[in-house]
This record gives sequence, C-alpha cells and structure tokens, in this order.
Amino acid sequence: MQAAAASDPGCAPNVITYSALMTACCAGGRPDAAQQVFRSMRAAGVQPDHITYSTLLAGARPAALAAGGGTAHCLKGRGCRGRRRASRVRSTT
Repeated sequence: MQAAAASDPGCAPNVITYSALMTACCAGGRPDAAQQVFRSMRAAGVQPDHITYSTLLAGARPAALAAGGGTAHCLKGRGCRGRRRASRVRSTT
C-alpha cells in the first residue's frame, strides 16, 4: 500500500482505503493481516475512525471465541477498556 502511495504522490491512502483493506482481510479469515494493516495505517499517520475499529472488532471476534473468550476478553488483553454506562435516572412522576 505504501509503495503505491510513494510512486504516485497524488494517490495517498486514507482511512477509507485502510478500512477497506482491513475488511477484506477479515472477510478472508485473516484478522492478523488486518491488524498489520492497522499498524501500518497508524505508522503512516492516518487516524482510525469508528469504522476502522468496528472492522477490527468484527475480525477479532471469531479468533477470540475460538480461544474460549469473547470480544471484550480479546480487547482487555490488548489493554482496551470499555466505557462505563451512566446510570439511568427514572422519573417517579
């Protein structure tokens, strides 16, 4: 990917390009390749978006389930923490 961008300076990959490549890797059963693309994206200075993270989660889930854990277990092992939900306040009226 970076070689193509180097040969044509007007055609630099962006978050959409990287996310599409990660989607293809995950669809082909290669979540490890998707993670490598993610690392390349970050090294290139491209900021991931919600689609990028959703793609990685979808690709990591089958591997995490096969290992006996869930998606949250897979992410926790990589240092990710979930957000705490604000408790809902019920109206008594």
